[in-house]
Amino acid sequence: MYLYTMLVFLVICEIQSTTSDTNSAEFWTAVFTGSLTFATIALWWIGYAQLRGIKKTSKADFIFKFTSEFFNPENQIFILLCDNFALELKHKKIEYNNQIKSDKFPYFEVNQEIIKQLPLDQTKSDLIRQSYSCYEIDDFLGYFEDIGKFEKQGIISIENVYNSFSWYIETILSNNTIKQYLKLQKKGGSDLFENFNYISKKCKSFEKKLVKNKSIYLFKFRWWLSNIILDR
Repeated sequence: MYLYTMLVFLVICEIQSTTSDTNSAEFWTAVFTGSLTFATIALWWIGYAQLRGIKKTSKADFIFKFTSEFFNPENQIFILLCDNFALELKHKKIEYNNQIKSDKFPYFEVNQEIIKQLPLDQTKSDLIRQSYSCYEIDDFLGYFEDIGKFEKQGIISIENVYNSFSWYIETILSNNTIKQYLKLQKKGGSDLFENFNYISKKCKSFEKKLVKNKSIYLFKFRWWLSNIILDR
């Protein structure tokens, strides 16, 4: 408000210095027009600042809720199993009736010999099952797919993704069993985790930017441009 008053005062002074020969009607019309212009700009800036603040708060709330949901007990178990290479991809043959051809059902078996070596308390050990279906693993991997999608949409920044999730992204995607499963999915014509691969590459690229201390704006521009080219 003080800024607005000062701006109006300066406008009046400027107008007075250049309108000594003009009549008072023209003078006050100019004053009113200038005041209205500055008032409009001031109101726009206040509205923009408030909207930006609300948007930042909404993003912070979203990130907090998503992070809390991501680190649920079941996901923590999957991260533990992947980090310690305790998951093995298996296939079980499923026999249907004569009208339906038999099929192989993928599932993940837990290597109990590895689990026995881990210093886990009884409560944590009891949560680990003998095996998990591919649907359960799909739900788990879906969180990483969502992270990539949210980053593309601007809901989560690459800085937040890197700081909060990059280690988990790399740990899961570098696991040989998970890579084998994703390769199997893609071979079947399904690319369910396109955004998972995307955010993994972007986190690695962001890490290189940090090491070389390159401009964040240049980094974001390059990725923005590459996304436009790929979407064509």
